[in-house]
Amino acid sequence: MMSIRDIIKSSIFLFLVISGLLLSTIPILSRKLLTHTRLQGVSPEIDLHYLLLERSIRIHNDVDKSKYPFIKGSGTKNDPYIIENILLDMTRFDEHEGISIKDTNKYIVIRNCKLLSKQDNKPYTFSFYYIPIYSIGIHIYNSSNIIIRNVTFESLSMGIWLERSSEIYIEKNLLSTDIGLIIRDSKEIIIASNRINTKKIPILLHQYLNKHDYSTLNFINNTVNSRPVEVIKDTTDLILANRIIGHLILINTRNITIINIKIINGFLQIISSQQCYFNEISIIGYLGIISYYSNNCTFNKIIVRKGFLSIKLSSCRYFHFEHSDFDNQYGLIIDGSSVEDYIHFFENDVLFSGLPVKIIVNQNNSIIRNMKLNYLIYILYLSSSKITYKLLSPVKVRK
Repeated sequence: MMSIRDIIKSSIFLFLVISGLLLSTIPILSRKLLTHTRLQGVSPEIDLHYLLLERSIRIHNDVDKSKYPFIKGSGTKNDPYIIENILLDMTRFDEHEGISIKDTNKYIVIRNCKLLSKQDNKPYTFSFYYIPIYSIGIHIYNSSNIIIRNVTFESLSMGIWLERSSEIYIEKNLLSTDIGLIIRDSKEIIIASNRINTKKIPILLHQYLNKHDYSTLNFINNTVNSRPVEVIKDTTDLILANRIIGHLILINTRNITIINIKIINGFLQIISSQQCYFNEISIIGYLGIISYYSNNCTFNKIIVRKGFLSIKLSSCRYFHFEHSDFDNQYGLIIDGSSVEDYIHFFENDVLFSGLPVKIIVNQNNSIIRNMKLNYLIYILYLSSSKITYKLLSPVKVRK
């Protein structure tokens, strides 16, 4: 006859065996359940909290629930479409865009996802400032009412590309990409608390058709390689001095003075600004100075090194450079729609190293197409005797 102690031991042993059998069946049941719900490219593989997809997500006009049954909601303000807990590995399919959203005003939230790729797993579709674009994490075109929050972009050519869109909220994302964020002809955009890790282009505001829309962009507490992104917008009479930062953007400013600033891995972008003064600026990054719709800015003791392009001036007038050193692969791009857009001054020990200084113009521009080379030389003043390339030799139109 078994003692009470033996009965207790046997009961504990039996409980442990049954518990072990039940626990061992949970992954099998979960996998069977996930396999059963696999529709239109949803993989049964799962990385802890993420559902791995083997195809891109395309929302053009509206969500097709038969293709994407994992997308919750109805697309209204109170019940938005939810894309969450997705691991989208772009090495597993041929599309170049991980999530493509076009021509919709449905309310969409993308959160807690991972998008990753390998740069050499497919041919690139185009290049941007000579950066080959193999993969774009999220492309939003002609759409509105979208939130992107807590999304990780890893090893992509470009993280987020916004075009002709509005009311987009981009918050608390990690972008480890060649190009972090491109914004073109978009308004009412909030970009907050994002971490961008790149040595090429962190944030680029493309040239807008309507320059007044730039003032609807809002940047809050973003970083580039752990250094702050400084944005000065709609401001007059301000001095920014003695800082090391990751990126600097001026939008709709006047009489701004920037002194003793070092920009690492980002660049200086000047938009719709005038009468600004830059002194002792050091830029170490892929791009140097990019400006649109600005005039009467003065640059003294500027150093731009270790990148691709030193200066691009589009529809700008009367920029004055002196005592500066530009040591990138390409020196200068100037374009515009009128003769005045090409009048800039480079004098008093301005040094361009690397490839010769060039003016690269859009051949579709009728004003430039009919100009002769000598006419361009008279418009662009390279007056210093110490400049690397003399007045008549470096200025060429690349056809």
